[in-house]
Amino acid sequence: MQYEKILKLTSDAKLESGDVKATIAVLGFILSSAAKHNVDSESLSSELQQLGLPKEHAGGLCRSYEEKQSSLQDSLRACSLRRECGVGRARWRVVPVLRGEAELPPGQPQGLQPET
Repeated sequence: MQYEKILKLTSDAKLESGDVKATIAVLGFILSSAAKHNVDSESLSSELQQLGLPKEHAGGLCRSYEEKQSSLQDSLRACSLRRECGVGRARWRVVPVLRGEAELPPGQPQGLQPET
């Protein structure tokens, strides 16, 4: 993502860096959730307006969403629970705990431990 370009585009709104990052995160969440649930652009526009976004801005976002909806859905499908998208980076192992055995070290959940 071209963060410096986004900062220049939002400089007239006098948003701080954290506000810009939060806005990007929220828009990413809303658009990916809409694509995930196959929301049409009219419904998305209505929901964005109910959240307080001006009609012109909601319309612009929804036009972009409509153009990229199928590729976004394909991308979400490709990354769904797949290792190359980051989900599989955490490695865990099941530790059987039988009654009468010594307990796990403090702070370790019984039955699930991170691999070392």
